[in-house]
Amino acid sequence: MYRLARQVSFLVYGLCLLVVSLEASCPDGCRCSGDRIDCPVPEEFFNLLGCDLKKLDRDRLENIHEIKQLCLTQNQLRSINSNLFRSFLDLRKLDLTNNQISTISEQAFERLAELQGLVLFKNNVYDIKNLFKRNTKLTFLNLGSNQITEIGENDFQNLSKLKYLDLTSNQITTINPKAFEPLVSLCYLILQNNKLIDFSVLDFTLKSLRVADFTNNRLERVPKGLPESITDLRFGKNNITKIGKSDLKRISALQLLTLNENQINSIHDNAFNGLDNVKELWLNSNELFTLPTKLPKNLVKLAINSNLISRIERYSFLKSPLIEELTLETNKITEIEPEAFSKLSMLKDLNLQSNQLHTLTTGIFKDLPNLVSLRLANNPIATVQRRAFESLPSLHTLDISYGELESARVQMDLFQEMPNLQEFNLMNSPGLCKSLLDRVRNGQIETTQSVQKIDFRYNILKNLPENIPGIFPKLTTFLLNNNAWHCDSNLLWLKRWLGTPAITFYENKTPACCTPSKLKGKLLRDLSDNEYLRSAAAEYRTDSSRYAEYKPSGNPSLLEKSQLQRARSSRIAFGTNVSVQDSLNQRKRRRSKRRRSRRNKRKHSRQEKKQ
Repeated sequence: MYRLARQVSFLVYGLCLLVVSLEASCPDGCRCSGDRIDCPVPEEFFNLLGCDLKKLDRDRLENIHEIKQLCLTQNQLRSINSNLFRSFLDLRKLDLTNNQISTISEQAFERLAELQGLVLFKNNVYDIKNLFKRNTKLTFLNLGSNQITEIGENDFQNLSKLKYLDLTSNQITTINPKAFEPLVSLCYLILQNNKLIDFSVLDFTLKSLRVADFTNNRLERVPKGLPESITDLRFGKNNITKIGKSDLKRISALQLLTLNENQINSIHDNAFNGLDNVKELWLNSNELFTLPTKLPKNLVKLAINSNLISRIERYSFLKSPLIEELTLETNKITEIEPEAFSKLSMLKDLNLQSNQLHTLTTGIFKDLPNLVSLRLANNPIATVQRRAFESLPSLHTLDISYGELESARVQMDLFQEMPNLQEFNLMNSPGLCKSLLDRVRNGQIETTQSVQKIDFRYNILKNLPENIPGIFPKLTTFLLNNNAWHCDSNLLWLKRWLGTPAITFYENKTPACCTPSKLKGKLLRDLSDNEYLRSAAAEYRTDSSRYAEYKPSGNPSLLEKSQLQRARSSRIAFGTNVSVQDSLNQRKRRRSKRRRSRRNKRKHSRQEKKQ
């Protein structure tokens, strides 16, 4: 990217001398007389950034001959007159960013024969006809954020050395088929944020083109005849509905292809044939019902989230064994066949969040020896079968948060299947959390030396098995806040553990008692031992109807916010339906009535004794 960055020791000569009012003092080393400035010391970089210039007269720059870089950004210039820069015969770079320029004379840049970089970014230019015909040494041209509506046949005539052309954020609807023919050295063509619908301006060979960005236009198909030299091709945020057999034909150097946020519902089986150098493919936010059958064989990163895929079939990625990052988040996946990810021996990050998976079957993640991160959050997982996580020796992070089902069950010691697991997240997954803790309490989970962080927040927990510190001796973070803690003698050991300085137990909110009522809201760590011992024991269960302490943490993620809002507004978020809730309320009223009756009887009995 072109930058006006070189700054010499004799910098700005007073910066804002050239404002219409000449009350400012003359720059050091220069002589000023009326409207004229004479600086005998050689100048390289003249900076007039942010001087609120509304008009720039030629005579004020007449005797400044040796400027090579001129910065006029953030002023209020509205027009560039003929021959304004006629004395700058050695000017190499001119920056007019962020002015209000709408009119430029055809002769404005005519004398700048040495000009290599020109920036007109963020102005109101609407016509570029004949502006650059004498600037044959231009290599960088930024016309972004203007009001240009069309590109004519001769707009870039004689710019054979131009390498970078930025037309971002204009109003371009039409490009002449021959407009880019003179640009034989062009490497970067940026046309994002325009109004292009259909065009064939690349139906010729641009042998030097490396990057072509058409993001956020109105294209309904991929343009034909794309140059073979392109390595970075971007079509995100258009109206493309399908990728045909020959749409990407012969672009053999391609490494990055973005097709995200279109309406693609069909990809031809052979659409990616010959794209053996593609490393990264974005297909997210489309309307695909199935995975493409033949992906590029050397693909490293695949994003295909936010589609309509319901099933991952066996050997789906067999011909792309080098994938390291695979994102399938926010689809409608209900089934993953055995060996679906088989042969992905290089896979490190697998994201299956926000799908509809009910069961993690035996061998579902088989043959993933290098998998480091597995994200399964926000799936209605009811069962985790034995050997679901087998053959995952490198797994570092496992996220099964927001499962929500209270009936969910774990059928094995999952930590033995993942011997190097360090971070385990079960936030807001009360069923899986309770099932796992039952196995801990019953001695069905062996000691693991690898786990360092566990997240059990928002799981309606009343107490914890006392043998947890022995099962996870290397814990440094054990998040327990926002649960339904019952502070009785069974929790006294946890109160003492909370005082351990080497481990963190909460984020933003310290664990507090939910029951009994006399201790509600009090922090676990602040209670005395006697207060724990005097409390009646509670049955260990995840009873959402009694949980009144459900509050979000200080700065939850977007996913967390949505889940917590649902949980606060309805008991159904925890699996308790309306009829069950009504029944619980009735029992609560009956208990309250019985307690009042017993208090009245005791009071009457005391009165009788006094008499």
